[in-house]
Amino acid sequence: MGVHQPRVELQIGGTWTDVTAPVRMEDGLRHRRGRGSEGARVDASQTTLTLNDPTGRYNSRNPRSPYYGLLGRNVPMRYSVDGAVVALSVPAGQAGRAFCANHATFAVTDLDIRADVTPVAWTGLRTGLAWEVCGRWVTGDASWALLVNDDGTLSLWWTSDGITQRTATSTVPVRFAPGERAAIRATLDVDNGASGRTIVFYTAPNISGTWTQLGSAVVQATTTSVWPGVSLFQVGDVSDITTQAVGRLIHAVQLRNGIGGAIVANPSFNSQTSGTTAFSDSQGRVWNAQDAGVITSRRFRAVAEVSEWAPRWHISGNDVRAPLTASGVMHRLNQGRKPLRSALTRGMPTLGPVAYWPMEDGSDATLAYSPIPGVAPLAVSGLRMGSDSTNPASDPLPTVATGASMVGVVPTHTATGWAVHLLYRVSSVPSTTGAILRWTTSGSPWRIWTLNFGNNIATLTADDGLGALTLVVSSGMTGVFDGTWHRLTVWAIPAGPDLNIVSNLGSTLLTSTTMGRVTGINTDFGPALDGKVSFGHISVFGAQVFDYENYDTAWHGEIAGARVARLCAEESIPVDVWGIDDGQQAMGYQRPGKLLDVLGESESADGGILLEDRDQLGLVYRARTTLYSQAPILTIPYGHLAEFGPPRDDDSRVRNDRTVRRQDGGYGRWQQTTGPLSVAQYPTGVGIYDDETTLNLSDDSQCQPLAQWMVNLGTVDEARYPQLTIYLHKYPQYIDAVTRLDVGSVVRVTGLPTHLPPGPLDLLVEGISDDVGSESWTLNLVCSPASPWVVALADLAKASSSGSTLASSVSASATSLSVATPSGPLWSTSAGDWPISIEIGGEVMSVTAVSGSSSPQTMTVTRGVNGFAGAHTAGDAVTLAQPAIAAL
Repeated sequence: MGVHQPRVELQIGGTWTDVTAPVRMEDGLRHRRGRGSEGARVDASQTTLTLNDPTGRYNSRNPRSPYYGLLGRNVPMRYSVDGAVVALSVPAGQAGRAFCANHATFAVTDLDIRADVTPVAWTGLRTGLAWEVCGRWVTGDASWALLVNDDGTLSLWWTSDGITQRTATSTVPVRFAPGERAAIRATLDVDNGASGRTIVFYTAPNISGTWTQLGSAVVQATTTSVWPGVSLFQVGDVSDITTQAVGRLIHAVQLRNGIGGAIVANPSFNSQTSGTTAFSDSQGRVWNAQDAGVITSRRFRAVAEVSEWAPRWHISGNDVRAPLTASGVMHRLNQGRKPLRSALTRGMPTLGPVAYWPMEDGSDATLAYSPIPGVAPLAVSGLRMGSDSTNPASDPLPTVATGASMVGVVPTHTATGWAVHLLYRVSSVPSTTGAILRWTTSGSPWRIWTLNFGNNIATLTADDGLGALTLVVSSGMTGVFDGTWHRLTVWAIPAGPDLNIVSNLGSTLLTSTTMGRVTGINTDFGPALDGKVSFGHISVFGAQVFDYENYDTAWHGEIAGARVARLCAEESIPVDVWGIDDGQQAMGYQRPGKLLDVLGESESADGGILLEDRDQLGLVYRARTTLYSQAPILTIPYGHLAEFGPPRDDDSRVRNDRTVRRQDGGYGRWQQTTGPLSVAQYPTGVGIYDDETTLNLSDDSQCQPLAQWMVNLGTVDEARYPQLTIYLHKYPQYIDAVTRLDVGSVVRVTGLPTHLPPGPLDLLVEGISDDVGSESWTLNLVCSPASPWVVALADLAKASSSGSTLASSVSASATSLSVATPSGPLWSTSAGDWPISIEIGGEVMSVTAVSGSSSPQTMTVTRGVNGFAGAHTAGDAVTLAQPAIAAL
């Protein structure tokens, strides 16, 4: 094996078994992930390899194999490489840590805790949860803990008594890209000299610094102290804190006694040998890996399922091989998956009804299916089944017809209070009264209950079975017979010897009445409601139910990442959402469809990327916001590339006139009217390149901004370099960064030759492929320009100006520029806004200072940071090197 040391494992009988030795590396190991071309949907990942198999050990049909009955289609497989950098690995979805026993020096006064971390993503949609970095936190003996919240802010927890939690949170989030390695730090001054305490958060490239303060210091009233306790020092998952199991690598941690004080614990995982289970740090503290926490340099490239076994052999019986193909979870999800049912049919059973009939059956149905096990179908006759398709949360529902009926039995159940639910729509107000739903109960004396509509009135009556009729509730349903869908619910709540009846119609108390339970549905329909009322989703509960989640509204307004997370949870598919909810698109109604198609609606509406998890058999949704203004994960000189390009400077991706339509709604349009790729005719522009997209959005107001954003992506005025190839066996120094690259990461190419425009050049990774041999590892990246994803931040906006030009000519070596800004705001002279990059005539310069309160201003610059410096004349435009657009 070469320096990359690939490893292949199969999960045989529930145990991961190393099968690297029989892999025929001379035939190669090939892995593909992400998009095959710019703009395409992500494909299912695929790994192909061949095992030497002279004894038929890996033939799933061979009873002589010790693995007989344990191998077959979709046996899990994982492929990993030696990432060269050792860290404590805490896998996604699993609890893992390294721990150290208590030591007397851990009883600090002022606190200074630092950590060097690479999480799969610094921010994520985790329902308000956080993930732990480290801490000494045991219930009843809690000292302190450092956490990262789902919105990217940092939190420090501590107690003064081992019990009472105190918390401080950074005023701003960290701004690191998924897979970006960085160090974080929190300090606690227990007595700031002003009768209070001060907490400060920091970030740095690594644990050695240089540290930059994150946001403002957090000052809290009253002094405090840090509980010394005797609890373990844990790195990774802190066992008594219930948070999110986020995949992360922890490279090093430091605990200091006092701010900038003496180090009292210093586990440096990146100084250990891969596979170490215990070690002593520089302070003599002994650390042990525990549970799923592993000290390793191995990095997973794929966790997949073997979708194809294809044994091969020579006719002589020699040279027996077992080629296999392992595919990511998307492959299985695409194979004949039935469409998801409606939002209501999927959701209502989770609320625990004892009986439920959606009534979404087809026009010829005589039985209405129940998704609740043990509940017989509802016998229906004469209803116009499947005739009303106006409810977005449901498949088409029936409309009442004269002489129709429905009968069903509710299974015996325990009831603490019964409830009956009905969804209905009145398209035309009946002039006379008719029954819409009748049900029976075992209570006394009132056993037959009828809901009636008519003449803009809804009534609920109860019958004792002997013909005596008692009015229970009556309500003038103003605004409810309005042609839209409504839920009507009737609850029966015991109150000693009496029974409270509560509904949308009002409430009443029935004295000397027992509750019983609902026993059945038995409804005959007369002419009063014929063609005027549609209904469905009849449900019966043995207890009060008030929260219907968002099933009635088909989750209208749910943000894209939340929809992905919820649907995957409902389908028992592990998922991780990268990116906070701020800025994600709000979705329209969740309609029936195949799972990947419904998930794809979120991806398309938000503009993010749905891909497969590399560390577990599951999915990842990378929100659009995680693609903004990223620091490159990999920086590589042009001379270290095996292939680059060839460049494409064509119009295949040009779209300067975009229309976005909301599904079943309005639309918005945007044109690029200025610039070299505008709709203007040549030579001012390129003419009209139009397109139209329909998206499942919540509101029409989303259409125009999305159209504008899509025009931004379609008017990138630079050559495209769709493929980049690196021989990692030749340049193993890039392996660590490569293992952190994923779809959507940024790669920077420096040192471009003179026949290309000056760099550096930033590229967005669209797809990744490995071709691994016995002594080789070729990495191919499918790329697109990263420039349209550079968006305006507050500090950039206040630093820049527009319409600026050189006030006088400069030579190729001048480091002072006179810049005129005839109108608009001047360039900021605040030192905190610099350095920043500008461009003049194709040369990129770094501005280190600006002076002058009127035009022209003086800029101090470093020349030729893109490898090109030239003379420039008065009047040449001065612009940001990479003008940032406003984020969507």
